[in-house]
Parts: sequence; C-alpha cells; structure tokens
Amino acid sequence: MTTATPATGPGLPLGLSRIPWGRFFNLKAWRRWFSESLVQSGRLTGLLAIILLFFVRIDDPNWLQFLRAKVFDTYQQIKPRAFEPNSPVLIVDIDEKSIEQLGQWPWPRTTIAQIIDKLAEMNAKVIGFDVVFAESDRTSLRAIAESTTGIDAKTREAMRQARDNDDVLAEAIQKSGRVVLGQTIPDAPIKYKEERPTTSFVVVGDNPNKFMEQYQSLQRNILLIDNAAEGHGVFSLSGTFVDGISRDVPMVLVADGVRYPSLSLEMLRVSKGAKSIQIKSNDLTGISELLMRPRGTRDYFSVPTDEAGRKKVYYTPHAAFQKNYVSAVDILNGTIDPARVADKMILIGTSAQGLRDVRATPLDRVLPGVEVHANILENVFFVRRQNNLDELGFRIAESLAHLG
Repeated sequence: MTTATPATGPGLPLGLSRIPWGRFFNLKAWRRWFSESLVQSGRLTGLLAIILLFFVRIDDPNWLQFLRAKVFDTYQQIKPRAFEPNSPVLIVDIDEKSIEQLGQWPWPRTTIAQIIDKLAEMNAKVIGFDVVFAESDRTSLRAIAESTTGIDAKTREAMRQARDNDDVLAEAIQKSGRVVLGQTIPDAPIKYKEERPTTSFVVVGDNPNKFMEQYQSLQRNILLIDNAAEGHGVFSLSGTFVDGISRDVPMVLVADGVRYPSLSLEMLRVSKGAKSIQIKSNDLTGISELLMRPRGTRDYFSVPTDEAGRKKVYYTPHAAFQKNYVSAVDILNGTIDPARVADKMILIGTSAQGLRDVRATPLDRVLPGVEVHANILENVFFVRRQNNLDELGFRIAESLAHLG
C-alpha cells in the first residue's frame, strides 16, 4: 500500500502550499474586505484621525496652540481662583502714593536698604525683588562729587569720603539673610567678566537642559549687591507667548548654558532653608517636578511643572488680590501692622503706571507683573488639595493646554 502525500508545488514548503494563494491575489476579495472591515465599520475613519493627530502633535501648528490657550483661559474666566485670606504672600508696592512721597523711581539705594531693614524687623520670612539693580546708584554722594561742578574742594573731598549708597544696600541685604534678588532676560546679550553666584541644582535622571527655555544671557545686579544676597531668581515670564497673554512662568530656565530658578522658586528655596533644587527629568517625558528639602527635615517639598519646567498660573482676579498689597512708603514710615508682614513671603514690585511693569492675563488686561509671581507662590501652597473641585477643573484645563 502506498501513502499519498499532498502536492507542495514546485519549490514551496509544505506549510506555504496550504495558503489560498488564489484568494490572496483576488482584487474583488480585497475590495470587499476594505469596504466591510475598514469603511463600513468606521475603522478607517479612526485610523485616519489617529494619523492626523500624530502629525498635528509633531507639528503643533499655531492655530492649535491658540485653541488650547483659549480653552485654558475659558476655564479661568468661568471659575477664577478664589481669594485666600490667609495668604503666605504680601506685595510691597512701589505705587503712585509711594512715588509721590519719596520721589521718582529709582529711589536711592539707602531708601531700599531702609525698607529691607523694616521688613526684617517685622520678621518677614523672605524678601524677593521684582526689580533689578543693574547699575551703580548715581545719587551716591561720591558719584555726585565727581559729576557736579561748582563745588569747593573741601566739600568735594567730604562727599568723596561719604559712604556709597550701594555699600549701604549690600550691607542691609547681607544682614537680613533673607533677600532674593531679581534677574531678567535682556533685549541684547550681556557678558559679565566676574564669576557670579548661582543656585545649586541636583539632577535626578537625565539632563533636563534641552527641555527648558533657552536664553543667551541674563541681566543681573551689580556685583557688590549680587554677592550679598541669599538667592537669585529670574522674574521674566515665559517667552512662549501665543497672543501676548501671560499664562506660564518658567520655574527653571537656561541662560548661557547655566540653569537658573524663577524668582518665585528661589524664594521658596530660601524660605525653606533648602541648599539646592532637585530636577526630576528623563529623556522621554522631560521634566516632571522640582524638589527641595527644607532645613531640618528629611521630607521633600514638591513643585510640579510641565515637561519644560514651566508652571501654568491659576489667577485670582486683581480686584480681589489687591488686599494682599501694602504701599512701600507705609512700610518705610512704620504705619503697617507688623503682623501683616510676620512670617510672610514679601515681593517688592510696582503697580505705578509710569514704570510700565504690567502684563495681560486670562482675567485682567492690565496686571502688575509682580502679581504674577505672587499668584504662582499661592498656587504652590493652595492649588494642591485633592478634594478641591476648583483645582480639578484647573488641572483638566491645564492638561488640555499642554496637549499637542
């Protein structure tokens, strides 16, 4: 008896010979499969939508950025952040009243030194400047002696021997041990010959620099004042504007290859006595959070950010937030209750219209720039409640704004 074996065809192994090759090359069968399995089932529409979203995600066109931003704005306008009566933040305002009584800005550095001394006496936790002292004080008697004619030799020599205003300010800053100086992004690159103090960063994971906003340089304070401070932070807002509305603050950024913290982040570090700022990052998802360990504890304080180290601002309307303002001249004259200052994070900035430090936000067309940083500080402390529906809505709007 002989056993029949299946025909394998010329050159085809046994397994391949069982494939219905006729159906494989049947165009009518393919058209039927395409119509029934992809078109009629809706799978083709879904597949094309996924492909479209993929390319939109990669390209991130301006219209999509604008749409995301407006979704974020709409939530804030519907549900703005409520005023917090127990805010840890207080703005010392260089306002119209202060300028009227103390004269035009910039004031002599001796006046700024007196304000620092007063705030330290009232037990302010940390003092942050939303201004930069980029040049020497021209109102110092030494400077006046050199630039003024008609002064007799004896008077000129006495003026030259007077203490320089910048020395007085540097001494007040160093004595307080709680001042964070402001730095800003200049219009043109600036190079400093001297080595400048910087904040210590520790990276947990991959190098985060490529994800951060990049700038060529910073405008800093004069060296004498720079060296006296406990911290240094950048008060410029994000350069990723879509339509001129301030929605983001870079909590960390890179300038001339060096990492710098924002003014608000550095104030947090100094207020908590942390030695450094940790950046958690990986090459796939970018930056996830910033961490600092307060002095005397083993726990870490966390500041979540987006992948670029930015933080979206959840604003309180300016009309309500004005309760957290005090006039600089009232601090100087001692007419403010010290309890309003005690244990507070103090931001010194300006609302005076002539100084033009204003921003547009989702809630207010004109907002003093210093108030953006005050909102960020409040966000860190108050927008952390897991059972808060206002925060949940903000988180959803924030996530939508980051999509794409």
